[in-house]
Amino acid sequence: MSVEAAFYVAFPLLLRLALRARLRNLVLLSLAVWLLTQIIITRLLNTPWYQGYPSASHDLLYFFPPVHFCSFLLGICGARLLAARNAAGAAPAVEFWSGARTIGLCALTLAVLEARLPIQQSLSFLLPFYGSLLSPLFLLLILQLALGHDRWARALSLPPLVALGRASYSFYILQRPVFRLFEKLGSPHLPDNADLRFWTFVVALGAISILSQKFIEAPAAKMLRRLQPAMLSKLNQIAPVVTQITATKIADS
Repeated sequence: MSVEAAFYVAFPLLLRLALRARLRNLVLLSLAVWLLTQIIITRLLNTPWYQGYPSASHDLLYFFPPVHFCSFLLGICGARLLAARNAAGAAPAVEFWSGARTIGLCALTLAVLEARLPIQQSLSFLLPFYGSLLSPLFLLLILQLALGHDRWARALSLPPLVALGRASYSFYILQRPVFRLFEKLGSPHLPDNADLRFWTFVVALGAISILSQKFIEAPAAKMLRRLQPAMLSKLNQIAPVVTQITATKIADS
């Protein structure tokens, strides 16, 4: 949650940069930040400082917002690439090749996820598989699914899957409180079967997440869109002041 909160705070400040920067420069910057982040994390993972899980060093390497900042930048690049492709009006790819890319990237992603443990066991050093290491691969898969013109990519536009996708944020942030509530109210009335309890919880969490998206997130998004022009105007007024204060502090130090 600290990572999510940090990204939401940082995004308004990065929005001007993301929109004004040349797309090529933004992509190169994002890849450079990602590579530098992986080098630093890998280096720290393979020093005596890292104490494994659970430890403060593990939390710092995997849950500290700057560690995942490169993923955030890559996500912004993905949005810019998608917008640029749509604005260019490029002709859709041949369905056969689009389907081949979709299946290939899905298979590659699953294979890499399944191979994490064997790869790690074959190496003499640790890799940050559970951090932001695989972000570029995930970005390629997301872009292919967004731009793909094949039956596999189009399947994600089915209404039930769209509803689940829109509720995914609620699904993520509500899992802990809903689980606590489920333990107290639902679990005692279910048979002692781990699979049944798990899937009952998943269905309950999904239903609550869809309701949350429909009655909380969607109205809040509409309100923010109405406030957006005024918010951007105030941000434009504040930004030069913040820049001047920061420059003054740096000069004084």
